[in-house]
Amino acid sequence: DGRTLVFLSEDARSLPDLWLLRQGSDGLMRLTELNPQLQEFEIAEQEVIRWKSVDGLEIEGILTKPVGYEPGRRYPLLVAVHGGPHSRVVNAFRQYYNFQIWAANGYAIFAPNFRGSSGYDGKFDIANRRDLGGKDFQDIMTGVDHLIRIGIADPDRLGIFGGSYGGYMTNWAITQTDRFKAAISMYGIFNLITDFSNSYLPSWEPDYLGAYYWDDLDIYIRRSPFAYVKNIKTPVLILHGEADPNTFISNSKEMYTALTHLGKTVEFVRYPREGHGFRELNHRLDEVRRCLEWFDRYVKGEAKTEYGLEEWVPAGDWEFEVASVSSNVTYPGHVTDGTMVEITLLFKSKGRESRALELNVERDLIVLDDAGQPLAPRGIPVEVAGARALVTGGGRFVAAVVAGEATTYVPLRLAFEVPKGRRAVRLRVRDFPVVNLQAQWRELPRL
Repeated sequence: DGRTLVFLSEDARSLPDLWLLRQGSDGLMRLTELNPQLQEFEIAEQEVIRWKSVDGLEIEGILTKPVGYEPGRRYPLLVAVHGGPHSRVVNAFRQYYNFQIWAANGYAIFAPNFRGSSGYDGKFDIANRRDLGGKDFQDIMTGVDHLIRIGIADPDRLGIFGGSYGGYMTNWAITQTDRFKAAISMYGIFNLITDFSNSYLPSWEPDYLGAYYWDDLDIYIRRSPFAYVKNIKTPVLILHGEADPNTFISNSKEMYTALTHLGKTVEFVRYPREGHGFRELNHRLDEVRRCLEWFDRYVKGEAKTEYGLEEWVPAGDWEFEVASVSSNVTYPGHVTDGTMVEITLLFKSKGRESRALELNVERDLIVLDDAGQPLAPRGIPVEVAGARALVTGGGRFVAAVVAGEATTYVPLRLAFEVPKGRRAVRLRVRDFPVVNLQAQWRELPRL
């Protein structure tokens, strides 16, 4: 009738609902309440903040305070960098980066709309052309300094993360400063030439850099994080979808390879079937769990007490992963009333100066079954003349650095006899945190 308007509305504390506005009425009428369960949760405060960048330009961003925020107390701060860069973060409850989850775990979240973000004037929109990682990076860092100055952020507990261009900026930031205690790079750019050559959007680099790499190789190199990879001191968690057609996974592969050769702290998780961003429920849950654990460990300084399969377990100069677990294994000539379980470990040195790792096979590597019973290894599986065999008995396992190698890998395979009707649930290696043998996070089923 031209007098009634029905619209969707949401804000920083609520999800979208339908509202009605009728000409001549006293106010708005709410038509739906689609998410009443939100009333059961404490929602973190969220607000727009503004600060001056290095050249005096005013920049906006979103600050989400920790749940239970106390004025005057400093909190660990996570910088959440949006993609694009021609995109933006808005003061709404729904965020891909799940600000409320971080806030519920004691973090302040800072999401800057650095120059090059959309939603402002045309000059601001293109202000980072041919200057990727330049003043847009300074916009972010001056925002961090602003939050430190007003007493919200703890300067000794800073983290940074982001996806796509946010991943690029994360990669760039940790090559330019060591102020961040931890970083998470999600499907980000590491090498602008690699990205141009593999992306289904190859116009992105020429648009933002003003040239193809064969016409201006210098700017592609100068603005690529790979050129400064030796500067990285920050522990990095890299997440990428194997089917990403936009920021090709080769970017993250290159970054991971470089950092492992340099002996840096890095983990790389590849999500099957995922494109540019993660969609499957199990993958999103895994992403959140991993990211929380990463920042808790390196930003808050909380020690992780239990790991899953295919996660690197650190201690001292070495770390290891449980590469595989095989059940119902048989060996010629070996009779058992229980179940033989084979566990393959891969030990990795943290650098050229790592001291040798020595373990007593019978005492220092123990499996716990689901009744809490400790089980020592029955032996070491080997192949002899093409046949499998079990070498029983104890002995020492020694992992030593290979001269000239930045990183040394040493495998070890052990066989355990688990009593009938029981399961192997945890692995204890002397001086290392426990591994949960039931927690397989790397390859997850579709839900």
